[in-house]
Order: sequence, then C-alpha cells, then structure tokens
Amino acid sequence: DELEILIDNSPTVHIPLFRGTVDKSLLDLKEGDEFPMNKVNSFSSSEDTAGSFILNKIRSLEDKPIMIAINTPCKALNIQPLSYYSNEDEYFVGKGYKVEKIEDREIERRQGRYITISFTKEIKDDWWRKRKKN
Repeated sequence: DELEILIDNSPTVHIPLFRGTVDKSLLDLKEGDEFPMNKVNSFSSSEDTAGSFILNKIRSLEDKPIMIAINTPCKALNIQPLSYYSNEDEYFVGKGYKVEKIEDREIERRQGRYITISFTKEIKDDWWRKRKKN
C-alpha cells in the first residue's frame, strides 16, 4: 500500500503523539503486547485535542476513556494541511508498535486508561539530514 510506504519513509518524529478513544478491546492489553493498529491511524501532537475526541465518543457511563501516547521516536507522516484543528500537528501513523506502559488515571474527568506505546521497527537515519555539504 502506497500510504504505508509513505509513512515508513517519512521523517522521524521526535515529539509525543496522542490518540483518544473508548475502544473497549484495548482494555485487555498488557505491557509487552503488540499494539493493534490499522494500516493508517491519525494521531495528534496535542493531548488536549486527542482528549476532545474521547469526549465526542463517550456514549454511556460504561465507556472508559483511553489515551494512547507514542513514546518517540517514530515514523509518522505530517498531514497538518488536512487537519480540522489549527492548534495541533496531525500525523498518519502505521503499524509496528508495542505496549510499553499501562496506567489507570483520570482522563477528561473520568477514570480511564493511559497506554504508552513504542515503535518497534528499525529507524534508519534520515539520509537528507546526514548529507554532507560540499
């Protein structure tokens, strides 16, 4: 898939990225597990923006807010020009993550789960940043 190739070959991102959800299947994850990702996932540079997505998805008292945080560095494609929000950078992120840490904590004023994940693929140096100038 071309988008997956674009993500894998995008510049290395060194800032935290966040995604808010209420996906109950994530509550069964344990530290060290492979993190289930779609081929392409949207993440935000703003934890507040990711939190607003959680608020939009809560439909009942049983919905538990979940914040996913990527422990950098990782490969991600900046799609800011397509983002609805001007106060954040938005990125497409692909597969290849594992669960580093799981914490139960308050998220958006509700008891929730904070899941930190890390990139498992090898990150090769960005060749254009290492190029010597003649």
